[in-house]
Amino acid sequence: MEPARDYPLFGGAFSAALPPGALDVSDLRPVPDNQEVFCHRVTDQSLIVELLELQAHVQGEEAARYHFEDV
Repeated sequence: MEPARDYPLFGGAFSAALPPGALDVSDLRPVPDNQEVFCHRVTDQSLIVELLELQAHVQGEEAARYHFEDV
């Protein structure tokens, strides 16, 4: 089996290890600037990485809850 490969995200700000066969969805259709979207042609699974805006009015664990409920 082919090893995972590092794929740069958000212009190289950080990267993720993706399995072989992962496709960058932005090569197929428009993707918002705050998202990186990948799909796998065999398993039909997808991975979405989304940058969220800081919400100063929520702190700590409540920030995670806020963003989860927003999505």
